[in-house]
Amino acid sequence: MMRALNWLLALASVGLGLAAGAVVADLAHALWDLPRPVVSLPVGSLSGWFVYSALYRLTFGGAE
Repeated sequence: MMRALNWLLALASVGLGLAAGAVVADLAHALWDLPRPVVSLPVGSLSGWFVYSALYRLTFGGAE
C-alpha cells in the first residue's frame, strides 16, 4: 500500500513538474526569446523534485 502511494506521489510530481516547466518556458520565451527546451527541462525537473519531496513529507511525515 505504501509503495503504491509512493508511486502515485511520484507520478503526480512529474506531471506538476512538467506543467511548471512548460509555464516558465513559455514565459521565458515570451520575455527573453529563450528556447523552450533549454528552460523547461531544468525547471520541470527541479519543481518536480520539490513537489515530490513536499508531498512525501506531508504523506509520510518525513519518516523513511
